[in-house]
Amino acid sequence: MLNDIVIESFIPPLVAGIMLAAATGLRAFLPLCMLSWAAYLDWIQLGGSFAWLDSLPAVVAFTAAVLFELAGDKIPAVDHLLDFLGTFVKPLAALVITAASVSDIAPLYVLIAAMIGGASIATSVHLVKAKGRLLANAASFGLAAPVVSVLEDCLSFTMVLAAIFVPVAAILILAGLGFLLVPVIRSRRRQSAPTRGPAGKG
Repeated sequence: MLNDIVIESFIPPLVAGIMLAAATGLRAFLPLCMLSWAAYLDWIQLGGSFAWLDSLPAVVAFTAAVLFELAGDKIPAVDHLLDFLGTFVKPLAALVITAASVSDIAPLYVLIAAMIGGASIATSVHLVKAKGRLLANAASFGLAAPVVSVLEDCLSFTMVLAAIFVPVAAILILAGLGFLLVPVIRSRRRQSAPTRGPAGKG
């Protein structure tokens, strides 16, 4: 009985929150904008302290931010600046969107899911995206930037739709992202590990 309650009340919103966080790693404001619109149109319900997301000012603000982000990301010089800013903005956006997704569960679980599941996943996806964009721009002298950007737009949009409306698809997409992100996380751990020099002679 307890396992059924956990699965029904915790796992689906957690999966949705992680998926939205991963989408935030591609586009900082698109997931927040879509979640805000879905709540504003009463397609979903956001409880507690996140009810402000369904307000008209939130919808307008996030829509404007998305339009700026989508346009700027198509310009090679601007996309590097957005990637730099995204290193700080995307984890914060992921914290908000993950916490909003699991706001109906215990506050401690909300905090854990937002910090561990949200911010870290968004950061990992962002690093993969930024590195891939650098390689694509270098190989194509910046000509590939608009094409790659549109593909990222479509992927982020699809991930948000899956998180909100098709939880089963969200689980499958998350599994695929996991295979892609594991090497990146391992590489970051190796880079952050302290290096030891040769032992001195006594």
